[in-house]
Amino acid sequence: MPSPGEDLQVWSTTAINNGTVDPSINWVEGMPRAAVNNSARSMMAAMAKNRNLLNGSIVTTGTANAQAFSSGVGYTSVPTNLAVLLKIGPGLTNTNATVTLNMDGIGPVTVLHQNGAGLWIGELLASTLVLFIFNGTNWIVIGATWAQGQIPATGGNDNATAGNIGEFISSTAPVGAPVTLAPATPGNVTSISLTAGDWNVAGLISFISPLGTAFQMIAGISLVSATMPPVDGSAGSIAVAYSVLPASNSLATCRFSLAITTTVFLVGSVAGGGSVTACGTISARRAR
Repeated sequence: MPSPGEDLQVWSTTAINNGTVDPSINWVEGMPRAAVNNSARSMMAAMAKNRNLLNGSIVTTGTANAQAFSSGVGYTSVPTNLAVLLKIGPGLTNTNATVTLNMDGIGPVTVLHQNGAGLWIGELLASTLVLFIFNGTNWIVIGATWAQGQIPATGGNDNATAGNIGEFISSTAPVGAPVTLAPATPGNVTSISLTAGDWNVAGLISFISPLGTAFQMIAGISLVSATMPPVDGSAGSIAVAYSVLPASNSLATCRFSLAITTTVFLVGSVAGGGSVTACGTISARRAR
């Protein structure tokens, strides 16, 4: 599409090509003297329009998920690589992952992240500055701000990448393949390996058989294999119950701040009879 004029986007980095590249500016060789002042003023106007596109003075309008703005240039198509720093209009914080931006009435264009994903809810925070770049197909968000205390969550049933906040690790000893615990001898039901970081760990052990037999059941989350953690909770979690089998012990969530990769064990023990079979799950969520 032709340039509307006074448009830096069509200017060339090769000086000789700028004679008539901008329809509002005439810098051809041998140009009339009377055209100099008009061309100079149009260059000033072009730079002022570009200044406004990048200084945050343009405020979006429309609705939260279908926003609009005027470039001041009067484009009829969006130039590829056009960058705009916009102030999100009052009350226009986005409420959906699907958001469009319409410049100069050209038509709504979907706004995406650099990786092609949709926006986070609340990412375009009202009255804050956001940088957008048009990649030829979509407006791409380069910088945004969220409300204090609000951290965007995933919008789907995906998993956090290893090393990121929210990473989830678990291990299960299934009911179909239970472990055997000797009387009065702590044993591992299952375990997980956690890399360095801050983790919240929880677990559950179900003591299965012999059915109808009463036992004291002890479950623990421990950093030491086949060993119950301290009863004060300083290095794990422990739960004690007395019940007729089958029965379960649920363990309170405990925190492990790890400097190196560490194995965390789900440990079970019984007292008051012979051996028992048990199944269970231990799980961990990276907190930071």
